[in-house]
Amino acid sequence: MERAADYDCEILYKPGKENVVADALSRIHINALSSLPNSATQNAIIKAYQQEPFKSLIKEVGEKKGSYMRYTIENKLLYYRSDETETWGLYLPDTEFRKTVIYENHDLPIAGHPGFVQTYSKIARAYYWPGMHKDIRKHSRECDACQ
Repeated sequence: MERAADYDCEILYKPGKENVVADALSRIHINALSSLPNSATQNAIIKAYQQEPFKSLIKEVGEKKGSYMRYTIENKLLYYRSDETETWGLYLPDTEFRKTVIYENHDLPIAGHPGFVQTYSKIARAYYWPGMHKDIRKHSRECDACQ
């Protein structure tokens, strides 16, 4: 504080949108904190795809049967999007990687325990699984730091 006293300066508060040069960290926008799965996790996901209902879904998507425009396969991984304007999200079967994704996007210090809405929003940009909404809400409700 003594150093600041040596200068003739004035500190002014600028609210929200007026502060266009705000600290970058206060305006951070991270899609999903989880990196794409490593090769061991990818192999576990591909192995889980061999079970139903994924087995028949992947077969039909590969053959382009029916109305499967919301799905695509790339490098043996299944991707899903809700409509043409959305980005593709990796379709996660019921594996441990789901828990890792939720943990990394909610519990890590950089994630900051953002609550259900922001956690869901970040994860939904990169991943999809049936019941994702329910799983993320449950995790947020059971988080001791958020209570």
